[in-house]
Amino acid sequence: MKIGIFSKYKESADRFNYYHGSPCKIMKIIDELNKLFDFEYYINDYSKKYDAAIVDRINPQKKILSNNILGIFETKIKKSFATKFCSISPSIPVGKDTFTLLNYCHGVKINPIDLSKNRSNGVFLGRLDSMSEYKINFLNKNKFNLDIYPIKYWTKSGILRFTGNTPESIKNLKFLQSKFSRSIVRPPVNHKYLYKKLNSQGYKYGFVPSIYHFNKNKIQIESSSKFFEYIGSGIPVLIESRVPEAKIVRNNPFLGEVFDSKAALISAANKLEKNNYNYKKILDFAHKNHYPKSRAIKIYKNFIKDIINDK
Repeated sequence: MKIGIFSKYKESADRFNYYHGSPCKIMKIIDELNKLFDFEYYINDYSKKYDAAIVDRINPQKKILSNNILGIFETKIKKSFATKFCSISPSIPVGKDTFTLLNYCHGVKINPIDLSKNRSNGVFLGRLDSMSEYKINFLNKNKFNLDIYPIKYWTKSGILRFTGNTPESIKNLKFLQSKFSRSIVRPPVNHKYLYKKLNSQGYKYGFVPSIYHFNKNKIQIESSSKFFEYIGSGIPVLIESRVPEAKIVRNNPFLGEVFDSKAALISAANKLEKNNYNYKKILDFAHKNHYPKSRAIKIYKNFIKDIINDK
């Protein structure tokens, strides 16, 4: 079987050579698909004919030579070039020929027996905008401490980046530190070491705010990849109700606390700080349900299986 992979991401021999908060990487899923059945794949090659093609959140540059095309979308599904469709956001409704393909835990697995027993404070990973900055400062003003591992920070003059340990990234880290009173801004950690690092720090909770202000009556449709990084480290989440993955927490309350207002945020943060959660249960849940293998199985069942049966 021959499969075409079309993505804006290049293939890397080291599948973990990325940083936290990055979008779903299709190649880890392809690796797991290869364990389910035999196939050869080609990346961004429009010249070949394929038994199946997977398009990962891009508009194809040319016509894809296949009668079976799975389109993966960040949020809203656009039924144009594909024959089957999925979104990585649990907020997007599904119907005929559509399914949800959630984001997943990107890091190297940690062993449950190594989970930290001494825990304190919270953690925030990923991209920072005005709303996440506002909400972290709100927690700081209410005497909650967080460590911040930033990837990008939006300013009026452009985007600040923090990876690479360059003079510019060090300067940007110092600038960002000046924005917070009770938070420590730390250098980003790539996926090879991220979960080990987060576990060794012994955080009580991972913060997942929405992109909207508390007084805005809007629901976020964009998936939050940081949610999966936290549970992949065995850390309970402090997640805003507008974030799509809050639904997962409501259905599995052992994963953490959901808040929908300033008062509820403080109450939930207090609960997470003062109580011990079943960190092993959180990690086991992540290992079982939210790694690339489970995403590969979903693509196989919803897309590949019928193609194999028709051959």
